[in-house]
Amino acid sequence: MNGILKTLITLFFGSNYGYFTFVYVFYIVGLWFMFKKSGIKSWWALVPCFREYQLAKCAGNVRAGRVLFALDVLGTIFNLVEERIQIASFSMPAEVLLLALVTVRIIYDIRVCKDLADVYEVKRIWVLPWVLIEWLVAIIWGLSKKFQPYANAEVAAADWESARTVRVQEMHQEIHTWFSDLKANLKRAFGFFAFGGDWKCLPIAILITAIVASIARTDFFTSMDGTVKGSLALTCIAIWNGCFNSILVVSREKKEVRARYKAGMKLSTYIISVFLYQFAICLVQTVLSIYTCRMVGIRFPSVGLFGLPLMVEIGITMFLITLAADMLSLTISALVTDSIAAMTIMPFVLVIQLVFSGSVINVSTWNHSISRYTISNYGVKCIAAQADYNERPMMLAWNSLQSIRHNKVGTVVNVGKVMDMLQDESSPAIMELRSTKVGDLFSMEDIKKTVEENKSLNALLDRDLGIDLTVGDIIDKINDEERFPALKELKQKEISKTFTGGEIKDLVSKADAFKSMKDKKIIMGLFTVGSVIDIIFDFVKDKEFTIKINVGDVLDKALTMDAVVALREKKPFEGLTLRKILAVSGLGRMVENLGTKYDDSQITVGELIDTVLSHVEVQKLRNVDIDFTTTIDEIIKKVGEERVKSFLIENASDAAMVEEYRHTRENVAHYWRMIGLFVLLFAFTSTASIIVGTRWGNRKEKKA
Repeated sequence: MNGILKTLITLFFGSNYGYFTFVYVFYIVGLWFMFKKSGIKSWWALVPCFREYQLAKCAGNVRAGRVLFALDVLGTIFNLVEERIQIASFSMPAEVLLLALVTVRIIYDIRVCKDLADVYEVKRIWVLPWVLIEWLVAIIWGLSKKFQPYANAEVAAADWESARTVRVQEMHQEIHTWFSDLKANLKRAFGFFAFGGDWKCLPIAILITAIVASIARTDFFTSMDGTVKGSLALTCIAIWNGCFNSILVVSREKKEVRARYKAGMKLSTYIISVFLYQFAICLVQTVLSIYTCRMVGIRFPSVGLFGLPLMVEIGITMFLITLAADMLSLTISALVTDSIAAMTIMPFVLVIQLVFSGSVINVSTWNHSISRYTISNYGVKCIAAQADYNERPMMLAWNSLQSIRHNKVGTVVNVGKVMDMLQDESSPAIMELRSTKVGDLFSMEDIKKTVEENKSLNALLDRDLGIDLTVGDIIDKINDEERFPALKELKQKEISKTFTGGEIKDLVSKADAFKSMKDKKIIMGLFTVGSVIDIIFDFVKDKEFTIKINVGDVLDKALTMDAVVALREKKPFEGLTLRKILAVSGLGRMVENLGTKYDDSQITVGELIDTVLSHVEVQKLRNVDIDFTTTIDEIIKKVGEERVKSFLIENASDAAMVEEYRHTRENVAHYWRMIGLFVLLFAFTSTASIIVGTRWGNRKEKKA
């Protein structure tokens, strides 16, 4: 059994062991002599349970004696059961029940001790030692002649009954007067609603709800960001309604309340009437706000965590928030001197509630502790938990991307750096990619098919490069001595070559022109051209001939040849495309042959990369910088819009989950309790402020 509860049971129900058995002997002795003084048989002090009843008779309070007798019987039964069965612990309901019984016992002990003090005509300060150390007080009052009752038990009981009758009559009169004052105050409060302009808070609540809820209606309950926005919107509506309900309630009639209090009005009736009036206003405002939210387009899910429609459960949350804000404003209204001061403070309260709500505006660590003491913080968390925030998709990242879809993005990429990166063995990510088999990702047939089906790529490959140069333009650029100083030096050079007659004969014999005419007869048909050449060169076959040629002369004569002149207007690059360049360079054939050179299931990405990068033509591109400029929209379309959307939503949703927004009954009930504590706290502070302010104001007027 719980140690504290066991001690309480031992102290107030009695015990059969240890120290308490010893002191209980003194208690019985004291009762023996007290009973004797009151005209009751002393041996009743030895009878368990009945001794407390007889003690109450000594005080004249027989009604309390019956209750104490019943409690003592329960305590005795409990002690017997505990001793025989050896109960180790109680369940929670049993402990709560036992604690309630102990509390009742203490209350009735105090009542009996108070009446005993009256019978023995001593100060009621003796009630405290009677409750704490009753055995010592019983010994003192029983043995000391100084402590004597003014009458025996029968007379004391008769006096107590007559006094009780008078007290009941007075109490009935007080209750009647109290309810009359309460009725008058309620009538006055609702009079402000009907004739004083307080009714305006209802259409204002509808208008504010319609404006704020229309902003949050589109994505409330559909996404994480929309749910937080909607939760904050409903919380702000409730706080706004509550704050402006009561900000002027007390400050506008402080003088009248003081005057009525001076005339005999109970302040409690005024305070309770204010609470009841504000409770009714908050309830009506909440109903109107929820209905307006539904009318502007917010679609509440059907069932909430507690089996009620979610609209009703969120309505409970909004009502608690509204009531808490109402009590806060009521406190401010009671503290300030006039209505102007109250309305001046109100905006600061609203700003604090918004800034420290902890939802939309991120606060620093030290400010986060402040948000724990704001109504809005728990209100937003509660509604977000009810709306199942953590199970909604996070659309913020995708919506942000949508807003910049047409923005251009670009960068300059060096081909050599990309090549080196793809072969970087120190990077785990690159090595993992390189070790992947191409067959696991795609096949060469997939690549070929993709290339063939890609309209934009085929259009790029077949697009005319637009190189509008003629042969003459190329010759003129090459023959520009100012641009190429080395060409001028080359033209001034002479090339000399020494040949023998036999070598010249061989060169002539190999010429195509000679072959075509060597059998032609000349000199009256006696000789052929070939025989004449043989005769001539036989005479000089060993003789050396030196031939000198100027390079400039050769080039000039070559450029003036009819064949070259005819080519000057030709355009050699007309109709040139990237596909033709790839075909000539061999890159196209290399890609086509990869499928036959390697088995798709065996080749790795690394081998494929190395094969491509080892090509001579690819290596020539190392120092090339490629300027990539495109739009985000084009990138999204290339990757796939649905793929990008699902990726952003899934990852953003995982990162945006909040433990405090758990969709559980326990979580929502916890936030309801916290907001309820704000209601009680501000109800207490407003009550204290009204009481202190009214009494202090009256004293100040008396001094004046």
